Amino acid sequence: MLDFRRLLYFCTIVEQGQISRAAKSLHISQPTLSQSLKELEDELGLTLIHREGGKWQVTERGQAFYTEAQRILTQVDDLAQNIRNPFARNAGFFGEVRVGCSGFCLSFLRAVLPRVEQEYPGIRIRLLVTDNMALENKVQSHGLDLAILHLPLMYGNYVSVPLPEQYFVAVWSPLLDAPEEDPVSLRTLAAFPLMLSRRWSNSGTFRPFIIAMQEENLRPRIILDTPAPYWMIDTLPALPAVAILHHTELPNQARSLAVRRINLPKLIFRPAIIWRKDGYLTPQSGKIIDLLCEEACVSRPR
Repeated sequence: MLDFRRLLYFCTIVEQGQISRAAKSLHISQPTLSQSLKELEDELGLTLIHREGGKWQVTERGQAFYTEAQRILTQVDDLAQNIRNPFARNAGFFGEVRVGCSGFCLSFLRAVLPRVEQEYPGIRIRLLVTDNMALENKVQSHGLDLAILHLPLMYGNYVSVPLPEQYFVAVWSPLLDAPEEDPVSLRTLAAFPLMLSRRWSNSGTFRPFIIAMQEENLRPRIILDTPAPYWMIDTLPALPAVAILHHTELPNQARSLAVRRINLPKLIFRPAIIWRKDGYLTPQSGKIIDLLCEEACVSRPR
């Protein structure tokens, strides 16, 4: 009879991509984990992972077994949580949803959190905020249930739901006279001290904005770039500068400031929700996706 320990060990091997790395994650020895994998394959009468020298590859049946094993382990984990969950009698969806999000896409998740708390109090979200590449790698390794990021994607094995497009805006300090021009041109912006958001991976507003400026032979004065766009807005009341960021990054306090759309039609960003086609999507993950789609007024593929 299959036991949960072997299922957990096998899923960890697949997710870590290496037996030695999986053994370290599980805090057991590599020979013990290798023996557990052999015993599981002997019991099933199947080869789950081809192993030859230092190379290995999950077989087609191994991938199918992983999906089912992941589903079973998730249900067992949810069962324990449901018993302890004080809301168990009040909702039909329980457990953790692992969500990855680009910093520029946090507004989509923020919009649904009140509904999650009100309608599905048994759902708990674990959020990872990082760049596109890291998010895709996490989804590929089954470390995330779903992610909200920008297209295009590196891999093709996803279900993808496009979300409303995002664009750049400029936010003026109250210490400066904002132009009437809307949308505002790059030439107008080049006359002001500028702050831009930039992720440490060099993604974000900074690089495409600078390239667009260079294409028009403009040399903007950049006084700050940061991965914390909300902090830029907080500095504007005391700093005579203009903050450049995605329109969905605008916090509530920016409503009292002068905001202009930037005339950059070729720099429109296409966000999307993604999850693996071949992975097990838990009911609670599906519900988060449904809420994201409803708030964005888009349809989820069935």
